[in-house]
Amino acid sequence: FWMNHDGQGAGVKNFDIGGVLFDVATVAAVESCSPEVMDDEANPSRITCTGGSGTGDKGNYAATSKIHGMKLGPLDLELYANYGFDSKAIDTEER
Repeated sequence: FWMNHDGQGAGVKNFDIGGVLFDVATVAAVESCSPEVMDDEANPSRITCTGGSGTGDKGNYAATSKIHGMKLGPLDLELYANYGFDSKAIDTEER
């Protein structure tokens, strides 16, 4: 399996649970973002979201999961389950 973290979320990919694979992650929506393409080769995606924007989140969160790798004859079955929620600690009309 592989664990990843992108700054606004973290998760585990391809965790083997007895012949099927399981992905799970949590993410948060950023407060604001002005995406810019960088010339810096150290960033593999070359896109940054820190230029002129805040670093906080909006109080909106999600837990995502996927079970995949299930073979049913010629079919490859995948099941998704996502749940979104918010934080009452962040009081805003936009939420």
